[in-house]
Amino acid sequence: MQLRMYRQFIAKKQIQHALRLDDKEEIMKHVFSQMHILKKICYHPLMNLPEEKQQWKKDYSAQKRGEEPEDYRRKSNVFLEDDGADETKEINIYDQEPDDVIELSNKFKLIKEMVQGWRRLKKKFLVFAFSKVVLKLLDYSIFNEDEGFAIGSVAMINGDVKQDDRTKILEKFSKGELDGILITKGVLFVLYDSDL
Repeated sequence: MQLRMYRQFIAKKQIQHALRLDDKEEIMKHVFSQMHILKKICYHPLMNLPEEKQQWKKDYSAQKRGEEPEDYRRKSNVFLEDDGADETKEINIYDQEPDDVIELSNKFKLIKEMVQGWRRLKKKFLVFAFSKVVLKLLDYSIFNEDEGFAIGSVAMINGDVKQDDRTKILEKFSKGELDGILITKGVLFVLYDSDL
């Protein structure tokens, strides 16, 4: 899916126009105006959907409140993706169940594999991201009960978490009460001892 989105992005008229420009200043304007789109594709394809179509956010909020998510399934926006195997996968970007979210991103697939390996080895982990939204998407897709994580076994630290709560999270992590912590880049920390 991400490769398809990169190709669609490169094929856009604005990008093709920018690639033909000779004026460096004009090129830079085009580059910086489009960079945020590339970053979103890189983070996860769902992040480029309009806000109202990012159903996973509603599901995530319902999940955190202990409620059932609404049924929103549609049969539109289906993409065919050739993953190099013998068969082509059909992916509906509106299918935003946790497993579907993971399937749409190679980074998420890799993180899931890594986390599963760490858990088998009974290792704790930290996951850093530049965005709270990315951490929430990871929490929703990879660190949910269906993936074998108990509620509260992974905590999130970002700019919205009060200092007292951060301290409590770190204490739980040190005591082994948490499997992992999801952290945004804006959070300052010092790794004092590598024997956490």
